[in-house]
Amino acid sequence: MRFILSGLCGLALLATGTPVLAQVQLNADQIRSAIVGNTITMVTERMDEAMGLIEADGSMRGMISGERFEGTWSIDEENTICFDLPGQKFDICRRVIKNNNTVVFFALSGTPRGKVEVLQGNPNNF
Repeated sequence: MRFILSGLCGLALLATGTPVLAQVQLNADQIRSAIVGNTITMVTERMDEAMGLIEADGSMRGMISGERFEGTWSIDEENTICFDLPGQKFDICRRVIKNNNTVVFFALSGTPRGKVEVLQGNPNNF
């Protein structure tokens, strides 16, 4: 089983006809339920392909542009998920918002960010 976390909010709204008010930011427990023990895949803002296994202890490991990495993730008091990845000058933090059956990642500025897919478990054996 897998589902899509999409950064294309405008398309989700057009497809569903649902007003912006229907969007709900997920809380920490809802975010954990969606990703812990699963692999997320995405294309970064620099167009690098990335995928990583999200562990319950706050660690993550995977590949970015074909190179293995280890990093950490956390959820802050504002229900924002942050990824601390090697080689980054700062954490990558995202708000996780649900609009009906579509889940989207947003930058803290409110800008939608890329398409993210959640794969059940660890299909890539990270």
